[in-house]
Amino acid sequence: MWNGDVHAVADDVRVFIGAGDQAAELRGRAALTGHLEAERAVQSSTTRVIHRQPVLDPVRGRAAILWTSSTDGGGRSSGVDLLTVHHGRVACASSLTGTRQFRY
Repeated sequence: MWNGDVHAVADDVRVFIGAGDQAAELRGRAALTGHLEAERAVQSSTTRVIHRQPVLDPVRGRAAILWTSSTDGGGRSSGVDLLTVHHGRVACASSLTGTRQFRY
């Protein structure tokens, strides 16, 4: 989803992204697509990778995914995405971003 593939996203998806002053709430696939395009325009070299294994609850349609990201300029962060899926598409997503990468 964050890499630009929004085909698995519901038309009326609700998305909460970020933390603090840079938090945003988006509604709808078009709003998410616009946000992702604007983000890529500013940080075109961002790579986001899933950290370890996602936690999936197919009965309730929920997933929790830890991720790390890095940029060519040396920026690094990590976070958790909490997803709710209805009828095979992401209906609600919360992406909570940290200020540094995970350390184990």
